[in-house]
Amino acid sequence: MAHSSPMAALNYGRAVVTNISGSKHQVPSAAKSSVDHQHLRVELAEYADCCDLMVGSPTELGVHHGSCAARGAARSAATFMSTCSTADTDRQSEAGSSSTDGDASLAGQVWPLSRDPEGCRRVQAALEAAPSDAAREALAAELHGHVAKAMRCSHANHVLQKCIALMRPESLQFIVDELLARSGLVVQAARHRYACRIVQHTLRKCPAAQTAELAEALLQDAKTLARHTIGHYTVQQMLELGTEDQRYRLI
Repeated sequence: MAHSSPMAALNYGRAVVTNISGSKHQVPSAAKSSVDHQHLRVELAEYADCCDLMVGSPTELGVHHGSCAARGAARSAATFMSTCSTADTDRQSEAGSSSTDGDASLAGQVWPLSRDPEGCRRVQAALEAAPSDAAREALAAELHGHVAKAMRCSHANHVLQKCIALMRPESLQFIVDELLARSGLVVQAARHRYACRIVQHTLRKCPAAQTAELAEALLQDAKTLARHTIGHYTVQQMLELGTEDQRYRLI
């Protein structure tokens, strides 16, 4: 006897088991058991693939039915977890790809984005995620010629600070050079509420030989800076981190 669909076959198999183990039907007597067993084996064999029953004696079928349900639930749970895991992996892969694409799209836009509240965060994230010093320096190269404006900007100054924190001292020479490009600029920067951070971080990160000219320019106006509400912080740093000669001249 054939059934039109696997679901119909499954329902039939369950009905057979229920009829065997239910209270309304008695287990066949010993005299008829061999005939009944043979009959049941033939019928249930057709539906074993659908409900995963282990064909045995009528008494065992009720136990196998419960075991079948447990195994089916376990397989369903395993399949669901596998599907979820695959979906999570795909989403993570897509997110990583999107992040890489987003960083690549910053090329040519670093300076405009650095002046924007959200854009400056994107640039900082790209600097952190850069796979090498060369990649990081390529992003920072777009700030060359803009240091004087960037250090005074409430957003771009954070990008410069991130460059100082992550890049090698020799790669920060462009900041030193631009601070010295105009007479008096470094002193003005030391008195500015945003730019003072760039001066102080540069003095702290770079070796004394690299910042010697910056220190000299600051020493020339040390008295003025020491009395300034913001400038005195740079003087304090020079007293803490400056060379012996610089500290002596400040005292």
